[in-house]
Amino acid sequence: MDSMVALLDVIIWPITLLIIIFWFRKPLQNVFGRLNNLSASASGINVSFSEKLAEAKQKVFELSTKSISKDGPSINDGKEKKAFDFKPMINELKNSLIQKAISNNIPFEGKNAKALLSTLKEKGIVMYEKASLINTFLELSEASTGPTTDQEKKDVQMIFDSINL
Repeated sequence: MDSMVALLDVIIWPITLLIIIFWFRKPLQNVFGRLNNLSASASGINVSFSEKLAEAKQKVFELSTKSISKDGPSINDGKEKKAFDFKPMINELKNSLIQKAISNNIPFEGKNAKALLSTLKEKGIVMYEKASLINTFLELSEASTGPTTDQEKKDVQMIFDSINL
């Protein structure tokens, strides 16, 4: 009897661990599947551009009534990649935010797009949902450090067009 208790004492933790892993296998697969999209550096942990793009597309889908994509193309479809310039979109977005600030007598000098957006959101000039989408777009532009596919460019354009300031 003592040997049976000793045996159970030794094998109970490995069995418990296997049961937990089996029980949570789907969430664990999702977590480990995303590890290849993360990079750690001195500045912290960064999410890849593709991950940010997927997050932004999801936010657009949640905020709009139109469908983003019926056939669900891959974000990274392996086609030739070229550099994507966010500057014209960011400038247009910032100019729209500045126009809203001017028309509401809000000082904007020396503020970047995120700071200006925060002020406009606090004053109730830009609604929370729209501000969230704009902020996601700005984060997406910061996450873009390299070449993008044509599909990613189309997705970014669709997200930008959905902002409609």
